[in-house]
Amino acid sequence: MVFVCIFIRYRLSASTKSLFNLFKPPAMNNVKHGTRDMQYNEEEGTVRMYLRGRPVVLYVPTSMIESYDLHKVSTPPQSKLKLDWVYGYRGRDCRSNLHLLPTGEIVYFVAAVVVLYNMEEHNQRHYLGHTDDVKCLAIHPNKLIVATGQVCGTDRRDAMGVYSNLVKKFPENSLIF
Repeated sequence: MVFVCIFIRYRLSASTKSLFNLFKPPAMNNVKHGTRDMQYNEEEGTVRMYLRGRPVVLYVPTSMIESYDLHKVSTPPQSKLKLDWVYGYRGRDCRSNLHLLPTGEIVYFVAAVVVLYNMEEHNQRHYLGHTDDVKCLAIHPNKLIVATGQVCGTDRRDAMGVYSNLVKKFPENSLIF
């Protein structure tokens, strides 16, 4: 009996494969965004969208689930997020990416952020000029100039950042090529 049920399921799914791709749950509201649809699932309170070709599921705050409208555009908040601390280290696929500077700081990168970590004061400074993952880091022989390079993203533009590690606060656009 079990063997027959498995066989029937396989036959149904194999013969109706294209019909499953056409099915959409009834409680979905679609909005066109880029090349793919943005969908709101009222039952689960989630918004499914695509960023750079990858699916992302966002959860609507519980206080807004009943009144949430996918078509309504809200004003952005006045406050901005500020990066406090970066955790991690990219050591799996990159080499020679951790350097000790004469200022006593260690420079390395994680994702699109270049981190200068001061061990004595236990604080970090961040260079946020990159738009995609940083994959290489080089230090000038004078140990004062740092150069970083990022991968080509979906915009097909690679970039390199060159800046001095003596600057206490990095300028917004520090020589990005």
